[in-house]
Amino acid sequence: MNQIYLVYRGALADCSIKPTEEASEVALLSYDEVEFDNYAYPDVVEGIHLFYRDHQRGNYGVYMGEFESGRHTLRRITADSIE
Repeated sequence: MNQIYLVYRGALADCSIKPTEEASEVALLSYDEVEFDNYAYPDVVEGIHLFYRDHQRGNYGVYMGEFESGRHTLRRITADSIE
């Protein structure tokens, strides 16, 4: 199965978030509140860790992920790494 997914950071117009048909529960969480064991996909967990790391540093990156041979990897894309 091939997938492309985008995750991005943006400002909330207001904090009135609510569930949808695809998400039965939504919340804004601090790093310590995230229940990492409740995610079915390791790539999601890795992405959450990267977001909070970048957030703490105040320097947000762009990442590309690959899933091959049962292994998921994420790498930061820089101007030097673009072909």
